[in-house]
Amino acid sequence: MNDKSRIDLSTFLAVLRQRWLAIAVTALIAAGLALGYSLTQPDSYKASADLLFQKDDLDRTVFGNSSEDSQPPPERVAATNLELASLQVVAQNVKRRLGTRLSVRQLQDRIDIEPKGQADIVTITASGPTRREAVLVANTFADEIEASRRRAAQAKIQRAIDALRQAQTETGTEDAAAVSASERIEQLQAIKALQQGDVTVVQPAVSPIERDAPRPVRNTIVGALLGMILGIFAALLAHGLNRRVRDEDELVDIVSAPILSRVPISRPSRRQHVFEALQFLRANLQLQDPRRETRVIVVTSPMPGDGKTTIAAGLANALVLSGQSVVAIDCDLRGPMLHEQLGVERAAGVTEALVELRDPEELLLEASPGLSVLTAGVMRLDPYSIVLALQRLPELVAQLGTIADYVIIDSPPVSVAADASTLASIADGVILVIDGARARRDVVAAAHEQLVHARARLLGVVINRAAAPVFGAEYGSYRAPAEEARV
Repeated sequence: MNDKSRIDLSTFLAVLRQRWLAIAVTALIAAGLALGYSLTQPDSYKASADLLFQKDDLDRTVFGNSSEDSQPPPERVAATNLELASLQVVAQNVKRRLGTRLSVRQLQDRIDIEPKGQADIVTITASGPTRREAVLVANTFADEIEASRRRAAQAKIQRAIDALRQAQTETGTEDAAAVSASERIEQLQAIKALQQGDVTVVQPAVSPIERDAPRPVRNTIVGALLGMILGIFAALLAHGLNRRVRDEDELVDIVSAPILSRVPISRPSRRQHVFEALQFLRANLQLQDPRRETRVIVVTSPMPGDGKTTIAAGLANALVLSGQSVVAIDCDLRGPMLHEQLGVERAAGVTEALVELRDPEELLLEASPGLSVLTAGVMRLDPYSIVLALQRLPELVAQLGTIADYVIIDSPPVSVAADASTLASIADGVILVIDGARARRDVVAAAHEQLVHARARLLGVVINRAAAPVFGAEYGSYRAPAEEARV
């Protein structure tokens, strides 16, 4: 993940502020679904009984040998205890004792067997539709496990007794060995009668106070939290997928250049705002360049329709009003519109000067006192011819620069035509015009990258068609009307 794809805290909070209603609605819907699901579920109760698995010394008691040196590790003991408690024969005996209609598998599904803390404690948890049934199943399972282990221990002792009796029969009943065997048999019979096995129920199940499920309040709260998390995730995803430039800070970060002016949508009620915005543009350019070294300025945009021609014409008029002489050149040979913006007829111009080598000063048209226009020309050129013709453009610009204080060049969109890169490379500076209503991060970034490759000097950005006042409004609130003609 690169730095641009990361979301910092301020952006995260801004997303929450912008989409709080959608997040709240998502949380409410999730809470409602959780509550509705809870209310449709049957009641379920849980009860638990604890079993103590004691150390088995039966082999030493019966056979006289010790296995202390070969005791398995605690993990293995715990696993063995769980296996013993989970034997299917135990569930079968529980089913028989309860007389339930549930199958062995269904009965086992109602049981949860887990170690409790130490390796020798096992907890039997049973669930049921009533408190009584949950307690009964848990205690029956615990009792059956205890009984099964007791029977297993007694069976082991009985096998030892049977073996001694067999040996006694084979050797007779009069010798000393037979007498000793009889005494041992009596001892084992006493041990068998007292044998309780290696499992003890240390905590029988008791009736639960509350039901385990459903829990409408808890589920509603959890549903609301999950819905909120889902809503936030969806908001951040929408934020990440939205390719539009969201605010001025993001725009400045992309192009690494200042905002020179914000030009509102051109309407009769906002003519004064448009005029002031162009004056801001002129003033900011001149403040950047107190020595007046930036005299050839290219005006371009990322995409067609961003309003670059309008801004180029407006900048030329603003400079003239400040007492400067200006030559405006229309180098958008594919879609020339500068002559219309400045109120002159399209006549011989750039193409004739570059292809027919005519004197560009003779082709200038006067738009107003101090403002001359060199139109794109009337000669139609194919793209190959345009590339060749533009190679002579530096000489043309240099010549016109000697007769005016500023040369303003209306360039093709930088992301559409390579001509813009050529023009940007020969200019003293470039102004990037961006439509505030439709600017996209990837397009603006591509335009900036192209200008960097051309080694152009980006003077700054003009935000065009701003629906808000000239200053003091967020870029994200700018909108352009559908009927607005795009140049």
